[in-house]
Amino acid sequence: MGLRFDVVAPRDGSIERVMLREGEKIEEGTPIFSLQSNGVNCEILAPVTGITESLEVEQGDITISGMILAVIVQR
Repeated sequence: MGLRFDVVAPRDGSIERVMLREGEKIEEGTPIFSLQSNGVNCEILAPVTGITESLEVEQGDITISGMILAVIVQR
């Protein structure tokens, strides 16, 4: 097993779109979540290339800054 990386919410908001699935391979820099905060949408990018080990949120969920959204395992 490789290194685990937590993807965290950069600010309070709500998840507008989830662009990955558990078990899916993703590339570093790929948009993986769309977060709405204070009326502004921002994309959260994959911090590393790896496999999505777990998703902790789904579309419509409310987030707080620092909350874990997903875990990616670098392989």
